[in-house]
Amino acid sequence: MRSTDTKPDYTGRRYVPPAEYRDPATQYTSYTGPVPTVTHLHGAIGVKDHSDGYSEAWYLPAARNIPAGHARHGRWWQFLADKAHREHGVTWSEGSQMATYPNNNRVSTLWFHDHAMGLTRLNVYAGPANFYLVQGTHGDALDSRTGTPAIAPFMNHSDVWVKSPPRPGQDICLAIQDRSFNRDGSLFYPSSRSFFDGYGGPLYPEAPHIPPNWVPEFFGNTLLVNGRTWPFHQVEQRRYRLRLLNGCGSRTLYLDFRDIPGIEVWQTGNDGGLLDAAVNVSAQPGWRANRVVLAPAERVELLVDFTEVPAGRHLLRNVGPDAFFPGGRPAEPGEQPRAGSTRWTSARSSSRPPTRPPPAG
Repeated sequence: MRSTDTKPDYTGRRYVPPAEYRDPATQYTSYTGPVPTVTHLHGAIGVKDHSDGYSEAWYLPAARNIPAGHARHGRWWQFLADKAHREHGVTWSEGSQMATYPNNNRVSTLWFHDHAMGLTRLNVYAGPANFYLVQGTHGDALDSRTGTPAIAPFMNHSDVWVKSPPRPGQDICLAIQDRSFNRDGSLFYPSSRSFFDGYGGPLYPEAPHIPPNWVPEFFGNTLLVNGRTWPFHQVEQRRYRLRLLNGCGSRTLYLDFRDIPGIEVWQTGNDGGLLDAAVNVSAQPGWRANRVVLAPAERVELLVDFTEVPAGRHLLRNVGPDAFFPGGRPAEPGEQPRAGSTRWTSARSSSRPPTRPPPAG
């Protein structure tokens, strides 16, 4: 019985370009229809299987260019659609997915991305990835000095800010991803393993364990933040909450605040939510001082104090090498090329925090 989500059997058939494809019994060709997709909420707790974004529950959009006889969804799509209907009364129409999230996480920074079978790396690279923020109530964290509720900086209330009330735009989400581009501005991604290590074959089906279009790793030469190359953000001399996501497929980031004079960085949260106590990143020993390490898919929450940063243009750099999980310290000037940077402008503000250390709650 034929099934989706399995390696195709090309026995007795030869590849031809799409324009020459005529006989499915003796030929096979490239797929030219719409892109499969399914959404996964990365880091969510208590999500049922029908809403978790199983790779085999992919689906095609309700498009008109789906090749005749082609499956419109993966083998688990219908099973999970039926289960979602029984448990929540929702109906999945063709070309869609309905997910139910209980939001059982404590205050935390999550993210969602595509999870389609065999295409996750390509779909996330093309763009479908973003933040999913779980906000809390006044009882989620206590200020250890007073025992009163402490809320991380968000919108118009927070014990962290005390006499320096926040303004919209001071809770900033930064999704960092690496990309490479062709001369015409389109995205470049290796089409074969030969780009990675020079290996040109044999490939599938002659060598079933080596797919022809997968590469073990890929490192783009340009960093994007929220989909923008060489981004720029203007800040005041005050504190900001930064939520950082490493959305790269392979690259581990070493984010270096050292080139920003007077900066002070505190880590207040990680993938699981707010920490029991803030960690002063600026006071860490050796190469870790004012540097934040982020592996692929990792999130971190920072309280960044620009109070003493002089007005001007400043750079937040990635100083990590082209490596998946690099060991040891990050590269120093002259040792490895920088993959990219983010510019910051510090402007004078009449409203400043009364003290440098944040509350310990």
